[in-house]
Amino acid sequence: MEVSQLVCPNCGRDQVQKVSAIVAGSVVKGKAKGEVNARTISMDIDGQTELGRSLSAPTGELSRGCMEAMGILFVVGGFLMLIWLIGNVTQPDSWFRDFSGDICGVFWILVVFGVVLLVCGVLMLRASEKAPNQSEVNTRYQNALSKWNQLFYCHICDGVFIPGQGLLVPREKMRDFLYDEWPDKIAKH
Repeated sequence: MEVSQLVCPNCGRDQVQKVSAIVAGSVVKGKAKGEVNARTISMDIDGQTELGRSLSAPTGELSRGCMEAMGILFVVGGFLMLIWLIGNVTQPDSWFRDFSGDICGVFWILVVFGVVLLVCGVLMLRASEKAPNQSEVNTRYQNALSKWNQLFYCHICDGVFIPGQGLLVPREKMRDFLYDEWPDKIAKH
């Protein structure tokens, strides 16, 4: 199918554009200079349009190994912090004690932080049991990227499609579509 013959599968119009071209053209860089209240202001502009950002290429997911490593670091960090706190608070000249010898608030804040680290670590380790391994993550990412490279965007319907499939996916559901987390029969909007 030639690009000149491309039409949206939903509205049938030719107001379509390759998604990768929209993303590449949406980057805004430059310098601006102006005057406000008799003061000269200059600034660098570096950003991306909202459309370009929402249509950007897929990013990778966390693999099981990465999640396990983060979980272990959180658990170990929380555990070490709590041991250090207990060791310091038992010393009579600890900096956790105020002038009257009572334990000050900083100690309790750090205890809560240590417990939060432990809980986050345990939750991360539990979540990692369901996470894909690195080869699965790489395969899913490559498949999503391959699909993304085929996408076209309809400016009228605000959706994306792959030519020849006859299906239009709303822009906000593009990520689900790329990672095959979308129903087999995509409803036209």
